[in-house]
Amino acid sequence: MANDSITRIKNQLLDELKRDKKKALTLGVLLCVGLVVFGKLIFKGVPSSAAAAPLVVAASPAPTEPALTNSADESAVDPSRDKYLREIDTTIQRDIFSAPAGLFPSGVAASVQPDNHDEAAKAADDQVRGMTLQSTILSASPTAIINGKVLKIGSQIGGFQVMEITSGSVTLEKADVKVVLEMKGS
Repeated sequence: MANDSITRIKNQLLDELKRDKKKALTLGVLLCVGLVVFGKLIFKGVPSSAAAAPLVVAASPAPTEPALTNSADESAVDPSRDKYLREIDTTIQRDIFSAPAGLFPSGVAASVQPDNHDEAAKAADDQVRGMTLQSTILSASPTAIINGKVLKIGSQIGGFQVMEITSGSVTLEKADVKVVLEMKGS
């Protein structure tokens, strides 16, 4: 009876494979892959587990200078390389994250256009001397950076109101005294 059921299953499988060629091809490919993997396991054996080798430390005197090469063979090939690497000045000459001084000048060029009082103009001039125009951005809404603050027309800084922003200059006004703050070099 067991033999009849095996024969019946075998016949059903063969009939199914004859009707559907894709299933037959897929099953054949999977069977081939399985046989290859199983054959490799049998003929080559199961891979052994990896284990770390014990660490052997040989007593040696401490080096006087750090090794500058990746291996002993490298220094034997070119000893002048080690000498060159030891003689290189490794001090950092500049801060790579600082802005170049030429792009953001620190000097101030300000001119006061006295409209009214001389005393008010002198006080405004003294106050403006402490301001640095760092950048201007011209767009539909012009922007200026003075002493690190981002300002637009109508903004206030140190009691002054920003009246106009042009390429390289900003016009400030305080108590009817107009002051033009310019970037150095523009």
